[in-house]
Amino acid sequence: MAQVPARISWAVRTVTGLEPSAVLEVGCGRGHALAHLAERLPSARLVGVDRSEAAVAAARERLRGRAELVHAELTAVPALLAPARFDVVFAVNVNAFWLEPAAELAALRALLAPGGRLALLYEPPSDAQGRRIAPALAANLAAHWFEAETLLEEPLDKVTGVGVVAVPR
Repeated sequence: MAQVPARISWAVRTVTGLEPSAVLEVGCGRGHALAHLAERLPSARLVGVDRSEAAVAAARERLRGRAELVHAELTAVPALLAPARFDVVFAVNVNAFWLEPAAELAALRALLAPGGRLALLYEPPSDAQGRRIAPALAANLAAHWFEAETLLEEPLDKVTGVGVVAVPR
């Protein structure tokens, strides 16, 4: 069995530590994190969304019904999954949230259950890039009605991962 990338292990630990009953992964790719979450949270509802049709197809093959998978842009997901709400929404290395995230963060607010948490995690290409991502991420969240609950740093394979767990204000 292939070794689990450090960023995926970090994401799974972060999400399971929040003890969710319903989880949405944004940018789920081929379903690596969701597969590990399915093992650790067997009674949780797991949903993954990705804009790549090929990635969603690969995730379906990997997960074999253990998670619901949606091929769509994030901004379309609230309408596709309504009235679903999630205790935890998370993403790993999704650049939209530290670039210009207004539409994406609005979609996430619509998907979070009352008391829900947003976990955004990044394995930057360098520690210098991580030092740029962290403040941009915090500023974007604050500008779009989220409050950082916990700032995250995690030693990964070659860099320090950065992230945040946030709640809507």
